[in-house]
Amino acid sequence: MSSVKAELSLEKGQIVGLLFSNSVNTINNCSEDRRSTLRALLLLLCLAFLVSYTAPSHAQREPGGFYPGLGGDFTLQSHRGEVLFSELPGEWRLLGFGYSHCPDICSMLMAKMRQVYLAVSKRVEDYDQQLGVVFVSVDSKRDSGEGVASLQTFVDRFDQRFIGLSGDAPSIKEVTKKYAVYFGEAQLKEMGIEPRISHTDRIYLVNRSGKVKKIYSRSASTDQLAADLVALLR
Repeated sequence: MSSVKAELSLEKGQIVGLLFSNSVNTINNCSEDRRSTLRALLLLLCLAFLVSYTAPSHAQREPGGFYPGLGGDFTLQSHRGEVLFSELPGEWRLLGFGYSHCPDICSMLMAKMRQVYLAVSKRVEDYDQQLGVVFVSVDSKRDSGEGVASLQTFVDRFDQRFIGLSGDAPSIKEVTKKYAVYFGEAQLKEMGIEPRISHTDRIYLVNRSGKVKKIYSRSASTDQLAADLVALLR
């Protein structure tokens, strides 16, 4: 497994290196006023590539079909105060990562989880006692502290039963490390654009203690996710 991870890291590094090497000459030939903006855009593109490229491998599963060494319990802030993930409602949870100021991807992710949740509700009688939906913000600057209320407002747009969580930078770093979630911020003030955060946009199916059963891409079929959950909850 370690050799596989090493090869994956090397390949990622080679590809990102090529991206930089092919772009640096173009940036250096630009005027000074445009260099900082182009550097920020290049950084954002490379971060986006890393996020999409670093999917956890389908390693040998633990008993119960869980990913080994991935996920786990954690404590973050909700709009009602500090909460422990394992104490939230539901034996199973759909878990997503993003941030409330996200211009598009996070709304699509939340809409997908809502579609799955509603599909399950039509086929499992006590679905609301068995299944929860949690959205963790990686934006510790805007979505933590007083900002967690606006995070919950964002989550409520999709379903008021869903829960938004956030925390300070060290807490977010700890949680994202548990789930192999990658994120990074690019400053684009020169273009009049709010800071954008590239981040992993997958949907995790986890149990109460946060152990990962399945991982889905944002483009995964709603029917497939719902079918997997129905089989698990019945």
